[in-house]
Formats: sequence, structure tokens, C-alpha cells
Amino acid sequence: MAQTVIFALLGALILSLTYVPVVSSLFLSKKIKVGPTFSSRLIGFLNRSHAPVLLWALRNKIMLLVITVLLFLVSMFSFSKLGGVFIPTLEEGDLAVQMTISPGSSLTQSIETSTKAEKILLEQFPEVISVVSKIGTAEVPTDPMAIEDADIMIVMQPKKEWVSANTREELVDMMKTALEVVPGAAFEFTQPIQLRFNELMTGVKSDIAIKIYGESLEVLDEKARIAASLIENVDGAADVRVEQVTGLPQLVVKIKRDMLAIYGLTVEDVNRTVRTAFAGESAGVVFEGEKRFDLVVRLKEEYRNNVQVLENLRINRPGGELVHLRQVADIEMEYGPMQISRDDAKRRINIGVNVRNRDVESLVDEIRNLLESDLSLPPGYRITYGGQFENLQAAKRTSAVAVPIALLLILIFLYFAFSSVKQALMVFSAIPLAAMGGIWSLWARGMPFSISAGVGFIVLFGIVVLNGIVLISYYNELEKTGIKNIHRRVVIGTRRRIRPVLLTAATDILGFLPMAISTAPGAEVQKPLATVVIGGLLTATFLTLVLLPAIYALFSQHWSLKKIRNMIKIAPVLLLLALMGKVSAQDQSMTFQQALNHGVNNNVDLKVSAMEIDAVRMERGSFLALSNPEIAFQYGQINGSMNDFYSEISQGFQFPGYYLKASDYHKSKVSAEEKRHLATLHQYEKELRILWSEHLILRKKRELINAVYNKYQDASRTAVMYNETGETSALEMNLTKMNLSEFRLMSENLEREKYTNAVNIQLHLNTDNLVTPAEKEPAIYLVSDSLPEVYTPDMLLVDAMLAAAEKEAAMIRQEGLPEFSAGYFYQQLEGNVGYDGVVAGISVPLWRWSNNSAIKQAQVRKQIYLAERENKLAAATLTRERLVNNLTSLKSTLLYLSENMNERAEDTFKYATDAFDNGEINAMEYYLILSQTLNKQMTYLDVLQDYNETVIELNFLNIRL
Repeated sequence: MAQTVIFALLGALILSLTYVPVVSSLFLSKKIKVGPTFSSRLIGFLNRSHAPVLLWALRNKIMLLVITVLLFLVSMFSFSKLGGVFIPTLEEGDLAVQMTISPGSSLTQSIETSTKAEKILLEQFPEVISVVSKIGTAEVPTDPMAIEDADIMIVMQPKKEWVSANTREELVDMMKTALEVVPGAAFEFTQPIQLRFNELMTGVKSDIAIKIYGESLEVLDEKARIAASLIENVDGAADVRVEQVTGLPQLVVKIKRDMLAIYGLTVEDVNRTVRTAFAGESAGVVFEGEKRFDLVVRLKEEYRNNVQVLENLRINRPGGELVHLRQVADIEMEYGPMQISRDDAKRRINIGVNVRNRDVESLVDEIRNLLESDLSLPPGYRITYGGQFENLQAAKRTSAVAVPIALLLILIFLYFAFSSVKQALMVFSAIPLAAMGGIWSLWARGMPFSISAGVGFIVLFGIVVLNGIVLISYYNELEKTGIKNIHRRVVIGTRRRIRPVLLTAATDILGFLPMAISTAPGAEVQKPLATVVIGGLLTATFLTLVLLPAIYALFSQHWSLKKIRNMIKIAPVLLLLALMGKVSAQDQSMTFQQALNHGVNNNVDLKVSAMEIDAVRMERGSFLALSNPEIAFQYGQINGSMNDFYSEISQGFQFPGYYLKASDYHKSKVSAEEKRHLATLHQYEKELRILWSEHLILRKKRELINAVYNKYQDASRTAVMYNETGETSALEMNLTKMNLSEFRLMSENLEREKYTNAVNIQLHLNTDNLVTPAEKEPAIYLVSDSLPEVYTPDMLLVDAMLAAAEKEAAMIRQEGLPEFSAGYFYQQLEGNVGYDGVVAGISVPLWRWSNNSAIKQAQVRKQIYLAERENKLAAATLTRERLVNNLTSLKSTLLYLSENMNERAEDTFKYATDAFDNGEINAMEYYLILSQTLNKQMTYLDVLQDYNETVIELNFLNIRL
């Protein structure tokens, strides 16, 4: 790519010095056309649009330079958050699947499993043309590959003929789901070229290779599986696969040498028996003509896999007796190493991770932080990261050398061109400006940094300095012609060189545009390069026509002590702006649901309401408490001349039904408090919704006024410029300034209203910081198709109080029933102790006036609640009818304003601005059009706020239980 650009530029240089002059002299017309043309009118319009911006830049050079530096720092911060990949993933069109089955499986089993997977893919997915499996053979012949692993290549139809899914990720997910029916197999999806590219460059087939180095294979396998379980939960990590280094089943025969000595056997006897059973042993010779064959005998295959058969093998003792193998050896099934992988003679295990919908760099950073915090490794064990991430780091190290060298060469050639370090640095300033645009364009399109984007930055740096060279060179020419006034030189030079500057940028942008929007195969590599170049040219061209003239004017003038003092005075203002930005950054942004959840947990009124429920719950003991027990004691001549004593303890209690009714009454009181809390919560949500809608409306109003203010501010600058040249009168200029002040005053008033609303929201949410809605635009609230029955929070509360009154009356009735008591006595009579017994009593309420009065009071309260409910129902029904009528009227008005005024406002603004720029209307006519159109938009937003409040009131007439 670099060689192509170099040779293309050399060819363009040769052609521009030879071919272009000759062709121009032959084919360009010799007649000079007098009069306006389309190009002159277009350039005139661009000059008129650019002049106010340039004048502002020349008046505010320091501020513009500071703002640019701050934007550059923000861009660098954004660049650090972009993430990175080595090369963007190409859409190859075909798929590759890595299949893994259980360790120790046979080649036959691997073939059967891969064949079953092939049939599933061919039968269930019409996008698949053919499927080919490759088992046990790595891409590099010297690399090991187990027969349990297979590479399955899937040849696909063109993407436009896919019917099962629209994207590769969706199709891969569907294939994974379909292959889940294959038992004992794991499948990892990638692409053929990507698979081989990763394997040949990094030694692994996955996008990221996480290698753990250590001594023990068991420890490596354990830690790798723990790490894999952690990585699977990371966003963007897919197909997490641990390399199989253990798990190969083995039958181990451990010989008991003491038992061999007892039975008179040797190790060779045991080995020969086991070898004969599994590998076979020659038992004779078979002749077929002149051919001679050894006759080898061994166990059948079904017996060779049976541990009991192995244990029952018999060994001949020297005396001819037979001994079972289990008597002289222990036979166990163990899992041994499957393969041992090493890097630089160090054992390691590999964890393969594919990347889906995320950049490699940020994913590896998150995995590294996760493993450092949650994975504990023994001493001597370490983790490294390879694959595409390793290639990306190597490419970054190379770029860290190549990019500074390229920038230094550009700066050297600029010095040769201008023979001035100051002017060379002025032109060189276009490079960071272009980098800002390239970074923002990558961020806007959601692309991470890659090698393609890096090449794009290098290409961009070489292109953007051309515009600066054109501009600064012409400024120098005007200075040589005798124009000494710096501002005049800048204004004239910029106006006369705006055509080549814009033409150079436009041709480059249009040249790279097909690459930026291409969807052809391989476009994934081209898009970052073209995106960086286009975004960088947009910002560099704009700031070259605005910032570069200001820098030239700033550093070409002579600095006096007074100017330096003025700059020192500006420093506190800039510091204050930075502090204001820091303070405003503390505002919280929430969606309505987040704000509602926060308010429910923190609002003081809601907390108090919830505590009232707890207080009523704690009253249960007062309803169910028993009266105090009574203890009596008598001493003296109770039954004769001797002194005796009498003691008694008793407990009184209400009629048993009282406690049931008291419990019911307490539950009804708790329920009433819960309904009161629900009504409070209902009212709170309604108030918060109205405040939220009002804030969005106010914010939208201020955005509209600011947009109109900015448009008219440009018109005001143009009027001032025209007045300075004598094209307009001072009266028109003064009226323009007055109108501009009117727009600014409207904006300030709306800002105060918006702040007041934000404070009210803060009070409702009980937060330390101001809260601003995260929603971008005010929404049109909807009312349910079938309006709910009227059931307001007040009605809910009255119903709860009514139920509590009924339960209270039932409890009071129980209080009028007899009370009981029970006790125990112990006494001494005439010196003899031990006389005891029980006491029982009943208290009959003969005088029921107090109880009857309490019952009547409860019944009166019940009638009051019934009347109050009827009154609230009637009031809510009338309110509902009023709201429905208002809603119908507001809906028709809102629809009319939306269709006939609000949607046409932007077109009206555009046509009016174009007419003013072309000189078809003056500043006053422009003001009238802007103000009238703005009034229509404000009316629409006022009606929208009334409509939303009506919908909220209507929806909240029925409390949601």
C-alpha cells in the first residue's frame, strides 16, 4: 500500500509538470467568458458564508487557539478509549469449524462425529454448498494435532442468497444450536483464511491465545479451566477453548513385588501375560505354500476394554499352578497426559478465545485485569497473551517509530519550502487537526484502531499539509506585493485561495468515499483507512480556513508589553471556564425509570410513609396483650385461733373471639396504611412525570432559540461587515443588534426556568446534584385505548379506612362479651400446710352503655367513609370528563401544528438563510421570518406540554395496584 501511494504521487508529480501543461494549452478555450458563472456564484456564496466566521476568528484568536487545544486533548483521550485490533475481520464468505471430542477417542469415532456434523449442516442450512473435514493434520507439518481434533471447512453460497440469517454472527449462532445435538463434541466457529492466518502467524487457531506456563500438567489444566470459566462471562469473548493436555485414559498395572516373591514369579512373567492379552504373542507358525506366517493370539476387542477381564488373566507358576493377575498386581484406570506443548523448552497450556463484536485490545485488557484479580497462580507460573493481540502490539511498536519519522520528514520539508521554522510549524498544525477528525470519525462509526487506520493516518498527514502550504504561500506573496496589514492580508488571501483549498479536500474526500461505504469483500480493511482520511480532511479543511489564518495573524504581529498583559488578564477567565465545566460535569443524567427508582428509595415523604406502616405493624401487641396477673396473700387467724396464710395468683382474659377480631382489625389498619403509602407513591410518580416532561419541553425550547440565535448572530456579523463597507445603513445594523439581544434574553429566561425545574426534580429525588433527563427529545405521551374505570388514590384510601371501621366495630362488639379469669391458690389451715386448688371466674358486663356508644361511633364513621367515597367518585368522574374533552381539543390542535407548522419550520429556516446569504432579503426581513417561525415552534411545544399533562392526569385517575 505504501509503495502504491509513493509511485502514484511520483507519477502525479511528473504529469503535473509535463503532461498537464501541454494538454491545457491544447484543449482549454482561448476565449475568456465575461459574466457570472455557476462556479463563481458558488465560490461567492462560500466566501460570504466564510467571512463572518473568519472575522470572529481574527477577533478571538487566543480563545480559538485554547478551544482547539482542549478539543485536541479530548480527542487524545477518546483515542485511548477506542480499543484496537490488528486487522479488521474480513467477511470471507465461508466458515471453518474446529471440532473437539473426548480425549482418547478413536479415529473411527472422530470420523463418525464429523460426518454427523456435516450431515446436520448440509440438511438444515440451504446456504451450505459443501462440507469437508480434516482430522489430525495441522497446517504446519511439524506441529502436532490430535485425532480428537478436526477442522471442518464449510463452503457457503453468496451472502445475498442466504435465507436462514442475514449476518454471519446470526448464522453461526444458529449452526451452534443445530450442532448441540451431537454428543460429546465441542465446536468453535471461525473462517478458513482467518483460521490459517492465526495458526501460521501465532501457532494457535483462535483470535487470542492466552498461554499459562508452568511445570505440572495437572496444575496447568486446573488453572486453565478456572481461567476459561472466568473469561466466558466477559463481553465479546466467544468460543473459549482450553487445549487438551490431560485426560487420556490408561490402564496401569502396578506389580506387587512381595506377592511375586511368594508365588515364585518374575516381572517378565507378568509383562508377557499382559502383552499377550493386548498386543498379542506368537503361538506358532502357519505355512501357505512356501509362505510362512506367525500365528499371533490375543484377546478379542470387547475383552480388551474390560478391567475385570484383565484382573482375571492367569499366570502360570513354575509348579504349573495358575495365579490371577489381580493377586500379584493392582490394576487401575488413570488419566495421563494427552500431549505436552512447550515454548522455549517451557511447558504451557493454551486457552483460545475468539472475538465477537468487540475490539481485541480492550478485550485483552479486561481479561488481563480479571485474571490478575481472580486467578491465583503458584510460584513459577505465569500468563502471556498472543494471537492477534501480539501482532497488534508489534505493529504499534513499529508505528511508534515510523510515524514520528514521517512527521519529522514532513516538518523538515516544510522548513525547506518556507525557510522559516515559525511558518513551517503553522502549516504543521494541520496534522493534529486532521488527527482530531480521524479519531472522531472512527469513534462515530464504532471502529477500533487498526493497522489500516494507522496507514490512513500516515496518508492523511501527507495530504493535509498541502492546503496549509497553499494558504501560507499566498500570504507571503501578498506581503511581497506591498500589503502590510496582517488582517487585510489574511482576509484577501483566504478569500482568493478558498477555491483550491476546498477543491483539494473535496476531490480527496470523494475519492475515498467509495472505500468508506463499500460493502464488497475485503471492504473491512479499506473502511478504517478511508474513514480516517475523510474525517481528518473535514476537520483539517475547516480549521485550516479558520484556525490557520488566526494563527498566522497571531504569530506574525509584533508582541508588545500591553498585549502580554492582556493575555495574562484572560488567564483567570479561562481558569473560571474550566472550573465551571468541572462543576457542570457533576450533573447526573438519568432516564425517567432510573429517576423514579432513585426517588422511591430516597424521597423523604415516601420514607416517612413507609415508616408509618412499620409503626402500625408494631401496634399488634397492644391489641393482643393480656391484662396484668393478680397475686393475693393473706396471713392471720383465718380459720381459728392459730395464725394461717392464704396465697393466690390469677389471670384475666377477654372473650376468645375478641383476639381474632382484634387481629383482623390490626391487619385492616396495616392495610389502610399500605394503601395510604401506595396513594402517596402514586401521587409522587404523577408529579415527577409532569416535571420530567416540562424539563424536556424547556430544553427543546432553549435548543430552538439557541439555533435561531446562532443563525441571526451570523446575520448580525454580516450586517456589521456590510456597514463597514458602506453597503447598509447604521439603522439596519442597530436594529439587527437589538433583535439579537431579544433572542439572547429569551434564551436566558428559558435557561432560568429550566434550572428551576431541575431544582424541583432534585428536591423530589433528594439528591446532592442536579439531575437532567437522559432522553433526547420530548415524547408524546399516550393514553390507553380503553380508558380505565375511575379509581383514584383517595378512593383507595377511603375504601381501606371503611374496611378498618368495619373490623373495629366487630372488635368492639367482642369487648362487650363476658371476661374470664383462672387462678391457683395455696394455703395453711390450723397449722397444716398443703391445701391448694384452682380458681375460675367470669365477669359479666351488666352495664353496656360505654360499649354500645363505641359501637355507634364506629358505625357513624363507616357512614362518613361511605359518603366521602361517593363524593370523591362523583368528583373524579367529572374530572375525567373534563380531561377527556380537553384531550380531544389538544390532540387536534397538536396534530394541526405538527403537520402544518412544526414540520415546515426547518425548511423555512433553510430557505430564509439561503435567501439572506444570497442577498435576496435584508436582515430585518430575515428577523421577521425567524421570529414568526420560532413562535410557531414554541406554540407547538406549549400545546405538547398541556397535552402531556392532560394525559398524565387522565392515566393517573386509576391507581395501579
